[in-house]
Amino acid sequence: DLSEKRLAPLLDSGKVEHMADLYGLAKDDFLVIPNTKEKMASKLYNNIQASRQLPLARFLNGLGIAGTGTTTWEKLLETYPTLEAVQAAAAEDIAAIDGFAEKSAEQIASGLRVRQPDIERLLAAGVEPQAPQASGSPGGGALSGMTLVVTGTLSRPRGEVEKSIKAAGGKMAGSVSKNTTAVVTNDAKSTSSKMKKAQTLGVPVWNEEKLAAVIEGAAP
Repeated sequence: DLSEKRLAPLLDSGKVEHMADLYGLAKDDFLVIPNTKEKMASKLYNNIQASRQLPLARFLNGLGIAGTGTTTWEKLLETYPTLEAVQAAAAEDIAAIDGFAEKSAEQIASGLRVRQPDIERLLAAGVEPQAPQASGSPGGGALSGMTLVVTGTLSRPRGEVEKSIKAAGGKMAGSVSKNTTAVVTNDAKSTSSKMKKAQTLGVPVWNEEKLAAVIEGAAP
C-alpha cells in the first residue's frame, strides 16, 4: 500500500503535487521511495492503476470532507445515487433526508463545492467512481423516483409503512422539502411542523389508503 511514509518521497521529488498526479506516474517513478525494488514499484503502480475504478462512496470519502465517513456517503447515495446528483444537492435537500442534521448537510454541500477542483482533476486523470447498483423492486417499483415523509397517526407501525414504501422503490425523508413527493399520514388535519411545511410548499398529503393505491397502480 502507498502509506504516508512511502508517499513523502514522491512529494519531495516533485512528481506528485496532487493526488491525481499519482495516476500519471510510471513504474520507475516509485523507485525514489527508499528500499523500494522493481517488484514493489510494480506492485504500487498496479495498485494505483487498479484504483481508478472504485465505489463512489469511497471516492467521496477520500475527499476528506469534515464530518463525513463512508457510511455517511452510502446513506446519501441512497437518495442521490450518482456523483452528479450528489454535487447538485443543496444543503436543504440533504437535510431533508432522514438521519442528516442541518449542520452536517451544510458541511457536505459546502465541502463538495470546495473540493470541486479536486474532483475535476481526479476525473480528468481517469478515475471512474462507480455508482451503487440500484436496489429495490424489479423495474424500480411504483414509487420509483418518489421521496415520501411518514408522520403522525397511522393504522400500523411506522416501520411497516416505511418498509412497504422502500419495497416499492420509494425513498424516505425525515423532513419535508421541495423535493418531497407526498407526506403520508392518516391525520390530514394535523398542525405539526411537517404538515405546515407541506402546506406551505404545496406538497400533497396521502393517507394510507392512497399510498396503497399508488403502490398497487390503482391511483396516479
